Amino acid sequence: MGAGLQRILKLYGKMIVKDEHGKTVVYVYDYANDKAMLQSEMTKEMTTASEKAKYELFRRQMDSAIAEREKNKNLNDPPF
Repeated sequence: MGAGLQRILKLYGKMIVKDEHGKTVVYVYDYANDKAMLQSEMTKEMTTASEKAKYELFRRQMDSAIAEREKNKNLNDPPF
Protein backbone atom coordinates (compact mmCIF):
# COMPACT_ATOMS: atom_id res chain seq x y z
CA MET A 1 0.00 0.00 0.00
CA GLY A 2 1.31 3.42 -0.92
CA ALA A 3 2.32 6.11 1.54
CA GLY A 4 -0.18 8.55 0.02
CA LEU A 5 -3.14 6.27 0.69
CA GLN A 6 -1.94 5.73 4.26
CA ARG A 7 -1.75 9.50 4.87
CA ILE A 8 -5.25 10.01 3.45
CA LEU A 9 -6.61 7.20 5.60
CA LYS A 10 -4.93 8.60 8.71
CA LEU A 11 -6.72 11.92 8.10
CA TYR A 12 -10.13 10.58 7.10
CA GLY A 13 -10.18 7.17 8.83
CA LYS A 14 -11.88 5.23 6.02
CA MET A 15 -11.94 5.13 2.23
CA ILE A 16 -13.95 3.09 -0.25
CA VAL A 17 -11.98 2.25 -3.41
CA LYS A 18 -12.12 -0.15 -6.34
CA ASP A 19 -9.30 -2.65 -6.70
CA GLU A 20 -7.64 -3.68 -9.97
CA HIS A 21 -10.47 -6.17 -10.66
CA GLY A 22 -13.24 -3.60 -10.22
CA LYS A 23 -14.28 -4.96 -6.83
CA THR A 24 -15.15 -2.37 -4.18
CA VAL A 25 -13.02 -2.62 -1.04
CA VAL A 26 -12.96 -0.55 2.14
CA TYR A 27 -9.68 0.55 3.68
CA VAL A 28 -9.58 1.84 7.26
CA TYR A 29 -6.82 3.31 9.38
CA ASP A 30 -5.90 1.33 12.48
CA TYR A 31 -4.89 4.07 14.93
CA ALA A 32 -3.85 1.53 17.59
CA ASN A 33 -1.22 -0.03 15.29
CA ASP A 34 -0.61 3.12 13.20
CA LYS A 35 -1.22 1.48 9.83
CA ALA A 36 -3.85 1.20 7.11
CA MET A 37 -5.59 -2.08 6.38
CA LEU A 38 -8.64 -3.63 4.79
CA GLN A 39 -11.77 -3.32 6.90
CA SER A 40 -12.50 -7.01 6.30
CA GLU A 41 -9.20 -7.91 8.04
CA MET A 42 -10.07 -6.07 11.26
CA THR A 43 -11.71 -7.94 14.10
CA LYS A 44 -14.18 -6.31 16.47
CA GLU A 45 -11.47 -6.09 19.14
CA MET A 46 -9.08 -4.40 16.69
CA THR A 47 -11.77 -1.90 15.70
CA THR A 48 -12.50 -1.11 19.34
CA ALA A 49 -8.80 -0.61 20.15
CA SER A 50 -8.38 1.60 17.07
CA GLU A 51 -11.33 3.82 17.97
CA LYS A 52 -10.08 4.14 21.54
CA ALA A 53 -6.60 5.12 20.30
CA LYS A 54 -8.09 7.65 17.84
CA TYR A 55 -10.09 9.43 20.51
CA GLU A 56 -7.19 9.31 22.97
CA LEU A 57 -4.99 11.00 20.34
CA PHE A 58 -7.71 13.60 19.74
CA ARG A 59 -8.05 14.25 23.47
CA ARG A 60 -4.29 14.74 23.89
CA GLN A 61 -4.22 17.18 20.96
CA MET A 62 -7.14 19.17 22.39
CA ASP A 63 -5.60 19.25 25.88
CA SER A 64 -2.33 20.48 24.39
CA ALA A 65 -4.09 23.19 22.36
CA ILE A 66 -6.05 24.36 25.41
CA ALA A 67 -2.92 24.45 27.56
CA GLU A 68 -1.07 26.44 24.88
CA ARG A 69 -3.96 28.89 24.61
CA GLU A 70 -4.07 29.34 28.38
CA LYS A 71 -0.30 29.88 28.48
CA ASN A 72 -0.50 32.64 25.85
CA LYS A 73 -3.69 34.16 27.17
CA ASN A 74 -3.72 37.89 27.65
CA LEU A 75 -6.05 39.23 30.33
CA ASN A 76 -7.28 41.90 27.90
CA ASP A 77 -8.30 39.32 25.27
CA PRO A 78 -12.01 38.52 24.83
CA PRO A 79 -13.08 35.23 26.48
CA PHE A 80 -13.76 33.41 23.18
